[in-house]
Amino acid sequence: MCRFSFLCLFVLMAMLVSSPSYSNNWCGFMSWKPGQLRSVFMWVDGRVRHYSLYVPHSYQEDAALVLDFHGQASNKFIQYSASCWKQTADRHGFVVAFPQALGFIPTWNGGDYCCYPKSENDVVFASALVSCLSDSSRSGLAINSDKVFAVGLSNGGAFAGRLVCDDSQLFSGALVMSQSFPYAATEQCRALPNQKAVNVLEVRGRYDVIVPHDFSWSWSLPASVSGQRWKQAQGCRDQGRVVDVCDRPGSSQECEYGRATCTVFSDCDDGVSVSHCSLQGGHTLYDNEHHYDVCEDAWQQFNR
Repeated sequence: MCRFSFLCLFVLMAMLVSSPSYSNNWCGFMSWKPGQLRSVFMWVDGRVRHYSLYVPHSYQEDAALVLDFHGQASNKFIQYSASCWKQTADRHGFVVAFPQALGFIPTWNGGDYCCYPKSENDVVFASALVSCLSDSSRSGLAINSDKVFAVGLSNGGAFAGRLVCDDSQLFSGALVMSQSFPYAATEQCRALPNQKAVNVLEVRGRYDVIVPHDFSWSWSLPASVSGQRWKQAQGCRDQGRVVDVCDRPGSSQECEYGRATCTVFSDCDDGVSVSHCSLQGGHTLYDNEHHYDVCEDAWQQFNR
C-alpha cells in the first residue's frame, strides 16, 4: 500500500503511460479500512482523478453508495468535515465517496447554470467511480447498484442534480443543497430513453446571498422556480402539500414549529417524491438553527 500520495501518483502515471490497457479508465489502487478515510487515485478518460472513500464500522454487504460533491473552490476534505454524510453512514451502514473536482478553482460541471470553468470529464468520472466501487473484485465492497445516490453542496449540488437528470438508471436519488435545478429547460432532465424518476430533495436557505432563495444572480434559479421544474421533470401530478420542517424525518425534539417549511410532491412517476425545503439560514445548511439533519432526511426519502 502506498503511504505517500505524491509517490503513488508518480507510480500511477508511469504505469498508465507504459500500459495500453489503461489508456481509457483504471480504478487505481483501491483499499479501505472501516472507520478510516482513504484517498484513491484513478485514471479516467485521459485524466488523473481522485476521491476519498469512507466505509463505516457498520458497513454490511448490499450497502448503498453515496457520492458527496463539494462546492466550488472547496475540496473533498472540507466536504468530509462539513457535511453530515459521515455520521449518517455510521448510523445506517452505507459507503460514502467524496470526489475531488478539477481546476485551480475546483469546479464541477453542474449543467446550464453553475459553474465555470466547465469540465467535460466530470460526468465520465462520476460514472467510472460508481463502476469501480460497484465492482466487488476491484473494491472489495458489495454495493447495491439500485442504491447509488448523488448529493452535494452549492456547485456540488448542481452536479448531483445533473447526474440524476442525465442518468437515473445509475443514480437513484439526489440531495441538492444551496443550488437549483441544473438545466434551462425542464425537458433536458430525463431526456434520454428509459430514464426513471428519482427521489429529489432540494434544500435552500432564505438568507443565502450566494445562491439567493427568491431571485437569481444568473448561476441558479429562484427556489420556487426550481421546485416546479423538479416536480415537472419527475412527472409529479399533485399540487404538493406544505409541511413543517419539524415534521420531517431529520428533525429533532429541539426543532421549533412555524419557522421553516417543505413542499412535498408525492404523486410522481415511479412512486418517487420531490421535496423542496426552505430554511432560516444562509448558504451552508448542514448545521442549522432548526436542529434539522438534512442528510438523515435525504436518506429516509431515498429509501422510501
